[in-house]
Amino acid sequence: MEPTRAMVEQALAWHMRLSESAVAESELESCARWRSEHPAHALAFARMEAISQRFESVRGKSSAAALEAGFSVRSRKRRAARFAAGAGALALYAGAMLTLADSYVGGLSITALRADYRTGAGEQATVDLEDGSRVVLNSRSSVDVSYSGTQRRVVLREGEVLVEVARDAARPFVVETSQGTARALGTRYLVRKADEQTTVVTVLESVVRTCVTPEHDVACVDLHPGEQVKLSGDALHFPVKVDGAAAAGWREGSLLVDDRPLSEVLDELARHRKGRLRYDAAALAGLRVSGVFPLHDTDRALAVIAETQTQPVVLRSQWPWTVRVELREDGHR
Repeated sequence: MEPTRAMVEQALAWHMRLSESAVAESELESCARWRSEHPAHALAFARMEAISQRFESVRGKSSAAALEAGFSVRSRKRRAARFAAGAGALALYAGAMLTLADSYVGGLSITALRADYRTGAGEQATVDLEDGSRVVLNSRSSVDVSYSGTQRRVVLREGEVLVEVARDAARPFVVETSQGTARALGTRYLVRKADEQTTVVTVLESVVRTCVTPEHDVACVDLHPGEQVKLSGDALHFPVKVDGAAAAGWREGSLLVDDRPLSEVLDELARHRKGRLRYDAAALAGLRVSGVFPLHDTDRALAVIAETQTQPVVLRSQWPWTVRVELREDGHR
């Protein structure tokens, strides 16, 4: 389970309290009890600690300096102003932390944090396996790897992977999700968990046998290069033709889009963004996008979309690291 907004706020409150110079042993024990009450409590607190490291200069310099200055000035009025500045800096720190924490709520789950390999927002990782195979993790992805004498298995917990398989006739190579399996009969393919109920398999080279769980021959399909299939629940959808290069474009840091709904493009950019990207999918319904967008610079990608004459949208900055995409006020679509 992912932390709720209330859990994130409580984790922030505990972090701010325990960061003070004098903390009673009873408070440390209370915080420990709260963290042990639910795995999501522990996850929210761990993420808050990680986020706080990114604001160390604000907490350690701006806030402290402003507070210290406030108590060193003789004038009561100036002292009050300095104290307000310090409080404001602390409020900014807390608000920014909470904003980032909010984006983490939609990030990796508890299971992902315990996985063998994982990536955060905007990150990629290449895992070279013992047999010469390679697994490349896309942004916000996590996998477990299990090798035995009879099988090579990669369990995709979240996100997306590109696998390049070394041939070994004695040990099949399988990527598994909660919806099914994708067994390599060749070399290169993509497996993506679009959400908790959906897995998408795309073949780039050779052949991949894809089956729903539990595996039965009647619920399997052999995919060839340029083919893609969706698994949802216990259903295996009909394969479709796709542009394999576009599907794997993230490997080169690019999002290749050909007449896709704007909301889907924003979904993808959000997966690669360290901050938070907000939008109303219903309000943007009917808007479509084509182009090549940089995944390593989502601010630039959003700016390109907003600058396109056919896209009647504007970007509004809210909290730090938070951008909202909205329809222009003139209402033209």
